[in-house]
Amino acid sequence: MNKTTAMKWNRGFLLFLVFLDFIRGFMHTFLNEFAALNIARIDPNPDALYLLGAFGISNFVTSFIFFMIWKKAKHLSPYVLITVFAGYVFGILGMQVGRTTMESAFNGQYMMYAYLVATLVFPVLYFTGKDDKNSQYDQEIE
Repeated sequence: MNKTTAMKWNRGFLLFLVFLDFIRGFMHTFLNEFAALNIARIDPNPDALYLLGAFGISNFVTSFIFFMIWKKAKHLSPYVLITVFAGYVFGILGMQVGRTTMESAFNGQYMMYAYLVATLVFPVLYFTGKDDKNSQYDQEIE
């Protein structure tokens, strides 16, 4: 795959994440009890709902930042996605070190696995892509 095509895939996925993270933010904040019971399948105790809401705020933030990057700094798309991947890996390692465990089904984990894989695959397609005459993206980043 050439870099221009790979960049289009990265930008398309980043735009998808704009909408996905906005929906996740909405679910975690405005509909958190519904999301806890019907999607995540976790006990909707007040502490869990508060943590869901707090996490929803970060979903709104990432949605808005992803939109700005998609609109104004498209050449950063693969760099942002690989940074998201690194952040999740770092967070997962931190949770393992902290011995954080789950007791509930947490059905949302499966969507997050796909999210995690995609934030690795799309940037790798770009970074390993063949240079082409139409690719201005490498020049913009240097």
